[in-house]
Amino acid sequence: MSKLIAILCVFNTFFLFSQQNTSINTIYLDVDTPALYVEGTTALQRHIISCSQELKNFFKPGTFLLISFIVEQDGTITQVSAVNTQLPEEAQVIINKMFSSMGPWKPAVVNGKKVRSKNFITLEL
Repeated sequence: MSKLIAILCVFNTFFLFSQQNTSINTIYLDVDTPALYVEGTTALQRHIISCSQELKNFFKPGTFLLISFIVEQDGTITQVSAVNTQLPEEAQVIINKMFSSMGPWKPAVVNGKKVRSKNFITLEL
C-alpha cells in the first residue's frame, strides 16, 4: 500500500512540475517566489496552534496531519484538504474554519506573475 501511495505522489508531482501552461487555472508547485502569509510565520503558527486544539478530540496524541491548500492569485485560500487521510466531517469543518479565518496570503510568483500555488502545512496534534 505504501508503495502505491509513493508512486501516486511521484506521479502527481511529475504532473504538477510538467505543467508549462500559464493559464489562470494552472496550479504551481515549483515557483520562483513561494506564497507567504502576510502577517508572518509567527502569526501563522499561533493561529494554527489556537485553531487546532479542537482537532485533538478526533485523533490520538502525536498524530500528524498533512493539509494541502491552494493560495489563489488574489491571496485567498481554496481547496483545503487532508492528504492521504479521510477526516471525520467535524474535523474537516474545523480545518476549513481554521483556513477561512486566516488573514490574506501574498501569492506565489512565476516569471514575475502572480500564480495559483499548492502549499502544505503539517499539523501535529
